[in-house]
Amino acid sequence: MTARSFRIGVGGGVLVAVLLHLRFFFTPLTADEGGFLAIGRAWGNGSHLYRDVWVDRPQGLLVVFRFWNDIAGGSTASVRIMATLFAAIAVASCAAVARSISGRTAGVLAAVFVAVLSSAPIIEGFIANGELLSGALSVTGLAVGCLVITGRLGTRWMFASGVLAGCAMSIKQSGLDGFLAVFAWLVLALVFSWRERTIVLRSLALLLAGFALIIGLLALHGALTGWHDWWFAFAGYRLQSRSALVGADWARFWRTLQVALPILGPMALAGVVCAASFYGDGQRRARTDHSLLILWMFAAIGAFLSGGQFHRHYWVTLAFPIGVIGAVLIASIRVRWQQLTVVFLVLVPALVSSARLITLPREQVPMRASTDPRLLYDERLADWYRAIRIPGDTMYIMCAGAAFYGNAIEDPPFPYLWYDNVLQVPGAREKLGAMFTAATSRPTYVALYQAPDRCDPSGVSSHALATSYHPLELVYGVEILKRNDR
Repeated sequence: MTARSFRIGVGGGVLVAVLLHLRFFFTPLTADEGGFLAIGRAWGNGSHLYRDVWVDRPQGLLVVFRFWNDIAGGSTASVRIMATLFAAIAVASCAAVARSISGRTAGVLAAVFVAVLSSAPIIEGFIANGELLSGALSVTGLAVGCLVITGRLGTRWMFASGVLAGCAMSIKQSGLDGFLAVFAWLVLALVFSWRERTIVLRSLALLLAGFALIIGLLALHGALTGWHDWWFAFAGYRLQSRSALVGADWARFWRTLQVALPILGPMALAGVVCAASFYGDGQRRARTDHSLLILWMFAAIGAFLSGGQFHRHYWVTLAFPIGVIGAVLIASIRVRWQQLTVVFLVLVPALVSSARLITLPREQVPMRASTDPRLLYDERLADWYRAIRIPGDTMYIMCAGAAFYGNAIEDPPFPYLWYDNVLQVPGAREKLGAMFTAATSRPTYVALYQAPDRCDPSGVSSHALATSYHPLELVYGVEILKRNDR
């Protein structure tokens, strides 16, 4: 394959990703997208990050949403355009990984495979979630590391690999898979003398320096704005409440596995079969740089497990290495018609699944892709609120409707936008009661998505709502309360 054909093939993979994302420019924001957008916007408006607005993510994610809101606005389409740009970066970077390790054919296959698998709407591949945004930067850092390891870039570029890895982790803590793969490979190269040791040591130092630079900047900002608040959001919440080791939702893991398996399973199975054929004849063996892909797969599995909640979009993390490894192994098939047959067989299930969701009416997409009926309520309620609000009004969704604030272009009156945060963050429920009992912080309107006692079992919030608010109307089946003095 010529260099020109390779570029055209990778461009085709990027185009496939764009086309698979295009329909979802026009479907409702998810809770994560709307919540991140609202927090980034409120931060830009002067709210204190991790105190006035809170999420268990590093600052990088909120910088991205804040910046994107400033330059492109906060519409659903603009957020999904951002997701598509990151998806395109991921596709091109995965192609670069496969190309550097196995050749141009593998690179083109990787571009197509990753575009189809990672964009599958049934695993929420179209949304601007942490897995896609951090994964795109993680695999870009891995691609740079691969190019250094295979001699296509100078050693000094390993610093850039570390910087990109740090940026990936600044978006989501699990975005470490690319960094861990490169780091582990360099350690093994040092132990087993795969490369000249002085070069490996220099590469390790540069990788760690680039990574430490970004993490150091995050920590510096955290120290300047409130170390305890930042550290709890960055690491404490996961260590105490939500990870694979604490509070893991294994029931959801099995449910989402059933959704993801038809998408990722055929590619994984084809990779195993091709690997057995490729290395089973005793004439060929894996090169040392092939081990980088195995290390990446293990690191990605660790990243996938680390979150512990196993939402559908978690599987996007695994789509990248599965697509690249599958491409490298399938490219080894020498008989062209056999290679094309395997490509067809592994892509058809994902494409059929995507086609089914793409052709759904707009109102049915949230339930089918995200299984969350509140997304339509968030959008419609935001339209209602924008039509009736006057300067000084505020609205609170009791107690989880994060997408509302993104849709309504409304700064949240309460720091915790997700139900799990209200339940798990120490003191969150007490703060909820305090918001309703202090006259200066009471929101003008309250939408009862959940019963007050479910969010605040102490009864403080329920009593405050009963004495200080009155029923206003039902909006799309959601009861709206209004403060008595407004």
